[in-house]
Amino acid sequence: MSRLTRRETLGAVLAGWLTGSITGRALARGDTSQDAAASDSLSLWYTRPASKWVEALPVGNGRIGAMVFGDPSQERLQLNEDTLWAGGPYDPSNPDALGALARVRELIFAGRYVEAEALANEKMMARPFYQMAYQTAGDLLLSFDTDVTAAPVEEYRRALSLDSAIATVSFRKGTRLYRREVFASAVDQAIVVTLNCSTRHSISFDAMFRPPAGLAPEPMGKLPPSYFHLSETRTVDGATFARLGCRRPARRGRRRSTLRA
Repeated sequence: MSRLTRRETLGAVLAGWLTGSITGRALARGDTSQDAAASDSLSLWYTRPASKWVEALPVGNGRIGAMVFGDPSQERLQLNEDTLWAGGPYDPSNPDALGALARVRELIFAGRYVEAEALANEKMMARPFYQMAYQTAGDLLLSFDTDVTAAPVEEYRRALSLDSAIATVSFRKGTRLYRREVFASAVDQAIVVTLNCSTRHSISFDAMFRPPAGLAPEPMGKLPPSYFHLSETRTVDGATFARLGCRRPARRGRRRSTLRA
């Protein structure tokens, strides 16, 4: 009997868990249609916002990423960028690796796999063995105007499509249906956020960047009036896309960061 690899074992466990979870949900709802089963099998979905980081839904393109929390009143996107790590530059190369390579090969060819693994772990692994911790780039907070409608939130659903890699948040407030979509574009190297409502002029929000803990932002009183700006808007097929930017004072050198929403 062939031995399963770790990847195959984890895949089988995940497939079994998803199958049991999906079947249980469908039976609980009394929904046995093939369309519902197919839809649920390709998505992770929840009926409440994330209350902690491990419950948020991830999107990313291999370089930048975001964890989407899905709060109706204040959306939080915890951001990552692949060059942000703890500590400073270092060389993890093991100077003993090359000298041990020939002996490790001999042990493998002789079928002495346990000894080969032990020697490789001792002489060929990186120093330090573990990488430095991956750090957050901060939070993008979208605080929505709750005065638009005082109705309670109903029909809430938060989901991540495993087919399209789009995280969605949808809910109803009174007669208004709200829907948000977040995805990471590999082509444009951007985290894209779309905000939709069934009623016109029903979306109003403030956007704020919150730096990681321990990194205090510059006091607002010292920033020029043009520090935050809307650099570009574009309407495509009835949807308006905005690019928000921040500009440093000229005496410190001009720097700009953008968000497409």
